[in-house]
Amino acid sequence: TANQEFSVNISNTDMLINIREADGFMLFNLRINGEYVCPETICFANQKLLPYKFMEKECGCNFYFLTENDNTPYYTDFNDTCFLYAITEDELNG
Repeated sequence: TANQEFSVNISNTDMLINIREADGFMLFNLRINGEYVCPETICFANQKLLPYKFMEKECGCNFYFLTENDNTPYYTDFNDTCFLYAITEDELNG
């Protein structure tokens, strides 16, 4: 669907991720313990969704979309040609 919200636990941190459609773009936001770590940011292919190092440190990871032909992520392509990945801090520094 155009608006999705789900919980994940990464690096022993409980997170709530919300992805929603707005004017042809997908917006990503992230909450930890009910607090916004990353207010809405526009999703682009192969780019970190958390734009600042302090956000990565707080989460212990970062997120990115991998899409076919580097297309802009869009909900109609989720789980077909568009996938959301989490990269842990160790993987980022590896």
